[in-house]
Amino acid sequence: MIGIMRVIPIVFFFFMVSLWGNDGARSAETDAVIAQSKYFTVYAQAGFSISSLLERIPFGPSSRMDSYSRKRDPGLEGVLAESLDALFEEVSDALDIQVYDYHGSICVLPDREAVVNMVTSIIACPYDARAFYVHEMNTIYVSAADVTAGVLGHEIAHAIMSHYFVVPPPAKVQEILSGYVEFALQRSNTAMTPGKKR
Repeated sequence: MIGIMRVIPIVFFFFMVSLWGNDGARSAETDAVIAQSKYFTVYAQAGFSISSLLERIPFGPSSRMDSYSRKRDPGLEGVLAESLDALFEEVSDALDIQVYDYHGSICVLPDREAVVNMVTSIIACPYDARAFYVHEMNTIYVSAADVTAGVLGHEIAHAIMSHYFVVPPPAKVQEILSGYVEFALQRSNTAMTPGKKR
């Protein structure tokens, strides 16, 4: 009887997660799809400025656009989608792990406080972060005010590892590998940016 009582909460949790699916990633703060790519569906507030996000993650096609183009181009959803897919593939190469059938969600929240509030409500304990990956929801939550290619790449690394291994690596190992990815992306971004020293 005690064994059944222990199993019921676990079954209920996974039942609720299955009901949430990718829609569980959505909230009042992330109610609009702003981009759809091979690897991600990106949610943000209605009216969110995609150009401001592209300026913070100059990667893939975004790195080849100047600031003026980012503000005027009506097809920024496609540029964001291609940039995120390029970032995903760069992270995969850095880890030397390929997950070809991956598709997850990215929820862009306004600031770090919104990320903290969202993640704290999901995991039911306080957690201070500018970005966070929730494996059960297959969702990355990220602060628009703090996002960089390195920060987003760090969380993408968690997503890739969680989907590649049958038993995901321990949290400390994931943090070391994700930190390596973040460092590698910062170095490659510095190398691609004219005038910056390595």
